[in-house]
Amino acid sequence: MLWRRTPRRKPSARRSSPRRRTHHSSLTADQIDRVFRRHDVDRSGDIDLSELKECLHELRMSVDTAQSAQVLERFDHDRSGRLDLVEFHRLVGELQRFQAGVASSAAAPSVTAATAAAASPLDDPEAAFRRYDADGSGDIDVAELRACLSELQMPVNTLEARDVLSKFDNDQSGRLDRAEFLRLVSELRGFKEARAEGRLGD
Repeated sequence: MLWRRTPRRKPSARRSSPRRRTHHSSLTADQIDRVFRRHDVDRSGDIDLSELKECLHELRMSVDTAQSAQVLERFDHDRSGRLDLVEFHRLVGELQRFQAGVASSAAAPSVTAATAAAASPLDDPEAAFRRYDADGSGDIDVAELRACLSELQMPVNTLEARDVLSKFDNDQSGRLDRAEFLRLVSELRGFKEARAEGRLGD
């Protein structure tokens, strides 16, 4: 009996999957972790400028290198030149809050979201309060305040940050609520304006 030999099928070429695109407004904490790990290609535990740019592209933000650098600088609280996972969570949280603010209107351009993420606390104190209230508690603790002051080019240690907090902590809660934080930012803005106008001595 003759057996008919069935020709071997050539393995089909593996189709490359389309580039992953994730909308930041719907990300859970676990999904944010996965985005971070996916782009932390050297497994260093943080992401550099080029890796951040790829992250932002995955989050549907069409940014160039200069805009990515602005975002990195804004959220790089320890001034390492890279973003760790906590800093990346804070960035994505700010993008989610921005997206929620425009959800009822026409979709905002992606660059607008990046620009909003890079805004100074003095320019938009309400957004800054939400950004630094990292745990969503409705107030800001010493560590969160220290990160905010660092962003304002006022590097302080924990003891100095606690002194600043106590000055504006009217209810002696050990934290700054929204009204107390806004008063702090208002005084800082007035100080910077006075210095710029030469009304303060050296």
